Amino acid sequence: MIAYGDTREDAILNMQNAINAYKIEGICTTLGFGKFVFQNAAFREGNFDTNFVNIYYEPKILQEKAEREAKLAALIALKQYQKDLKQVRLPNS
Repeated sequence: MIAYGDTREDAILNMQNAINAYKIEGICTTLGFGKFVFQNAAFREGNFDTNFVNIYYEPKILQEKAEREAKLAALIALKQYQKDLKQVRLPNS
C-alpha cells in the first residue's frame, strides 16, 4: 500500500485512512502494526531510524488491543444471539 499527500502529515493521514478502510477477515495481517507506526509521535515527526521497532514497539500493545476487540466482538455476537432467540423461526419445507 502506498499513500501520497502534499505534506508528510497528509500522506500519513491518507495511509491511516486507507488502513482503517481495509476489511480483511480470516487471515492475519500487519495492518495493526501499520496503524501503530502511523500513530506513533516519533514516526509522525520523522524522528526515527532503523531501530524504530526495537525502541517503540512491544507486541503486547497490539495483542492487548486485539484482545479488547475480540471481547467486544464476542459481546456483540452474544447480544445478537440473545435477540435471535426471541424470534419465532419456522422450519423450511
